[in-house]
Amino acid sequence: MNRQDSPEKPQQPLFQQVTSVIQAIEIIEGDDEGERIRAFQYLIDTGHVWILQGWYGRTAAFLIDEGICKRASNS
Repeated sequence: MNRQDSPEKPQQPLFQQVTSVIQAIEIIEGDDEGERIRAFQYLIDTGHVWILQGWYGRTAAFLIDEGICKRASNS
């Protein structure tokens, strides 16, 4: 079978897309640091991080202060 005949497999993204607060929390509890950062950024962007248990907000503030995450844009 040559390359033209082989079916294309969709390429998996390097990081999964975070689409919910529950998913973000599950990722944060996991072992992958890059995924945890993306999950915190999602919670920051949606504003949910500030209404969760205090640890999430304090950690988000630390990540923002350290330049690891960015403040949510208000646009």
